[in-house]
Amino acid sequence: MKKKEKLKIWSIILMILLLIAGLILFFLGHYSISFILLGIFVVIITAISNWLRMENEVYIHEKSYKNHNKW
Repeated sequence: MKKKEKLKIWSIILMILLLIAGLILFFLGHYSISFILLGIFVVIITAISNWLRMENEVYIHEKSYKNHNKW
């Protein structure tokens, strides 16, 4: 397996665990710890979505540049 694929799998596992732990702690009444865990979850989701958005923009720009210079 490539290093990038392992990183994706571990980040997905971490996000799922953070979400589950945050919700369980919230319903058990540990609101401050739950707030911190869910905050970390939101930060990770935001970072991944921004990274993927930038990757998509680069891909679209490269494809458009190649198609424009074909002629």
